[in-house]
Amino acid sequence: MKKGTVLVPSMIAELLEVIHNALLVIDSTHNIIFANSRTEKMFKTAPETLLGEPFSSLFMPDDVEILVENILSITRINREIESEALLMRKDGSTFLGRISGTCFQWAEKQEGMVFSINDISEMKEIEKSFKQSERIAFLGRLIDDISHQIRNPIVAIGGFARRLQSNPEMAGNIEIILQEASRLEKLLNTINRFARLPRPKTQRIRIGDFLRELEAMVGARVQKLGCTWSCYCSDQLFDEVLLVDKNLFLEAILDVAENSCEAYWQTPKRDEKSVKCEIIPSEDDTYPFIFRITDSGVGIAEHVRDHVFSHFYTDKTGHIGMGLTFARRIIEEQGGQMTIESKAGYGTIVNFHLIRERRRSMRVMRLS
Repeated sequence: MKKGTVLVPSMIAELLEVIHNALLVIDSTHNIIFANSRTEKMFKTAPETLLGEPFSSLFMPDDVEILVENILSITRINREIESEALLMRKDGSTFLGRISGTCFQWAEKQEGMVFSINDISEMKEIEKSFKQSERIAFLGRLIDDISHQIRNPIVAIGGFARRLQSNPEMAGNIEIILQEASRLEKLLNTINRFARLPRPKTQRIRIGDFLRELEAMVGARVQKLGCTWSCYCSDQLFDEVLLVDKNLFLEAILDVAENSCEAYWQTPKRDEKSVKCEIIPSEDDTYPFIFRITDSGVGIAEHVRDHVFSHFYTDKTGHIGMGLTFARRIIEEQGGQMTIESKAGYGTIVNFHLIRERRRSMRVMRLS
């Protein structure tokens, strides 16, 4: 059985036809010399029309110069590759494909590559829907907690108001009414903030550029709250690129930094009230960057630590207890993680574990 310019034994050809993924064989000049029937459904064209076409014709124009060359180089050097890329169909539409490749040799000095392509667009949509359902579940739990939180101040306000109505001399209760009304106002502001919290729109941003905005927004706020601010970043990380929603990430850091400042309110005799930010590399390939916020405030008791991310949990008078909840939600929706290290009386460390653009080196820098 002949496909393109290469003789394929009939048994092998039949096996290739029943494989669910699209299979492409390219020769040493990187032109397609074999395509199984699955490619018709995936690329919206008959397999025969792909024969003789360059492998790069399946990719977005912006990816031809670097990404495709890197895929071919890595396959040739490592003898295999696993990657993802946005691929083009012949009708102009696109899909996200998972590409698995390997080298093979069918004759002396005749080397080619085989690529298996799977359309993972639907899987990515399912992942996106799952994250959306997580957000809805989070909102449901939040609403349950809100109803509980609102009920208590309303009962208190109603009770004291009735007492005032029956006994005008109980003017001291007005202060309690005002406090509970203020608490309700803060609670409603918290609800509005969550309702307006947008879905993250991640983008690539150089760490050095992000630090300037961090200094202007968070550093200024920390100093306004009466604390000193310092920020350190390893020189090797300045040109590294984050994949974050910049504005939401700044908001999350601000929530944590304000918590750090408030930690000193319970230790008024502490001479140094510093909030430190560090950006350091991590040995975790999944989360290669850590943004660390450190204070030397009152710290968090061990029995409290497991609850700091819970809705409305706080041991501070007049606080709603949602700052850390919002911060963690923002980071997790961007693919990161947030952890806390703390000891009562010694201070707190909050770590933001962040991802990078997974395909950055493949798409923007030649690897060979």
